[in-house]
Amino acid sequence: VQLLNSLVQDNIVVYNPTKHRYDWDCDQLNELQMCDSVASLIISNFKKIPPEALSSLRVLSCFGMHIHESTIQHIVCCSDTYICGGDIIPSLPILIDAGILESSEAITTFAHDMIRQKVYDGIPNDQRQQIHFSIGLFLGSNATLDAPIEDKSSNSDRECDDKEKKEAFDGLATDHINNASELVVDHLQRSRFAGWNLIVATESSRNSNFQSAFHYYKSGIAFLGSEKQSDKWTGDTQELCYSLYKGAAFASLAVGEAESVPKYANAIIQNVSFERSLQAQCLLIRSLDCIGSKNQETVDTALAVLGKLEVHIPFAPHLYLGHPIDGVSSLAPSIILQSMDKTHKIASKYTLDKLVARQAVKVDKSKVGVLSILDSVILAGYRLGSPYCKLMTLTFHFHSLVELVFSDGFSFDPFLQWH
Repeated sequence: VQLLNSLVQDNIVVYNPTKHRYDWDCDQLNELQMCDSVASLIISNFKKIPPEALSSLRVLSCFGMHIHESTIQHIVCCSDTYICGGDIIPSLPILIDAGILESSEAITTFAHDMIRQKVYDGIPNDQRQQIHFSIGLFLGSNATLDAPIEDKSSNSDRECDDKEKKEAFDGLATDHINNASELVVDHLQRSRFAGWNLIVATESSRNSNFQSAFHYYKSGIAFLGSEKQSDKWTGDTQELCYSLYKGAAFASLAVGEAESVPKYANAIIQNVSFERSLQAQCLLIRSLDCIGSKNQETVDTALAVLGKLEVHIPFAPHLYLGHPIDGVSSLAPSIILQSMDKTHKIASKYTLDKLVARQAVKVDKSKVGVLSILDSVILAGYRLGSPYCKLMTLTFHFHSLVELVFSDGFSFDPFLQWH
């Protein structure tokens, strides 16, 4: 209908009363060179739209294909020069009548993605970034993105739908700021917006949307500067850096991008104390384990970390790796028997019921981390064809019993067969 109406208005298709039918000029139709019918024709008629409506259209195009009514209600209150929110609502009927926008169930939508893209691309780059920045700053300042992340998560009495709406606005504001990142040069402002990304990433992780979380963690890191800027790990931004990099390492592993984990985990390992880097160490080792071809590196890294934690595999790593020392290429049976005896004695202290009951007890995360590292060593050992995986498994169970902490999928079978 929009196509036909436009052709009639431009006198390309005209009604012929003599013939009692419509006629059209084939040459004029060919000159239109319409690559996408209605969309192309509507775009060609932008010049007929009033300047205020066209300005509002540019602002709306920065939101994407769909704009919720609640979002429009927010931005109409913004008097920023680049937004002119007061012009948006009066412009909507004009833009809808022109076939550019459609409105249904509180959602305003561009009639075609080609129309929205043409409008968006037609905005000069510097002006487009200013619009994004103004929208993001306005929405974010009216939310609670500048509040400490602990304050945001503690508001448990908030209704679920309000919480979802709030998180949606947090993400929307942060998206606009990220699209205008080139405009943000002040150090304090960049730290501020890195914090916004951390908040949205944390909300996404809490909702198990790790792909989105990974995106925001990376965007937050980008605000803090390049990987070579070690000064960002000092002063006020140290905690922010730690949270962003740890989140990025975890999220990248969660979405199956294990190759990305070392970059984020190593940044933490190089800039914080060993004790504080333990979670990053676990993620690094787990990522090497997931890559598959890094079995040897998994073992080397894991044994080094376990050594610092004074959790020692009870045999020489060189022997485990298949490199004989002084001509000895296998463990003495007495060493294996001693390890089995140690595990048997501590296992004898607990009944199976007591061991199962301990699984529900909240424990120190660092202890769980040790089990994760031990688990990775065992898996890598099996993949390398090590003859000492049985002994490594004993070490895993021995440590579990000493600390009374068990990982997911913990098996009690070895204890039962040794009683």
